[in-house]
Amino acid sequence: MRERPIGVTILAVLAALGGAVAIWYAVELLGGADEASVLLLPRLAGLARLLALLALVVGALEFVFAFGAFNMRTWAWSLGVSLEIVFLAMAVLRLGRGVPGSHLVAIVLTIVTLWYLFRPEVRRAFAVR
Repeated sequence: MRERPIGVTILAVLAALGGAVAIWYAVELLGGADEASVLLLPRLAGLARLLALLALVVGALEFVFAFGAFNMRTWAWSLGVSLEIVFLAMAVLRLGRGVPGSHLVAIVLTIVTLWYLFRPEVRRAFAVR
C-alpha cells in the first residue's frame, strides 16, 4: 500500500462525517415528506423525497470516497475531484441565499480541497498521472 499523506487522511475522515450528515439529512427529509403528504401537500412531499434521494446518493458517495482515499485507491482521486466539482457548483448556485457568507466559505473550502487534490505529491500518492 502506498503511504497516505496526512491531508488525505483528513479528507477521508471529513468525507465519512459528511456522508453521515448527508444520510441523516435524508432520513430527516423523508420524515418531513411523510408529514407533508399528510398535510395534503403532495408536491412538497415529492420534492422532499427527491432531495432525500439525492442526499442518500451523496452520502453513499462520500463514504465510498472515504474508503477509497483511506486505502489510497486510484479511483478515489477521480471520485473526490468529481464530488468537489459538484459541491462547488451547488455552493455557487446557492450564493445569495441562506446565511450570508456561508456559501462563500463553502466555495473557498472546496477550491482549497481541489487545489490539494491536484498537488503533484497527492496525485502521485494516488498513482494518478
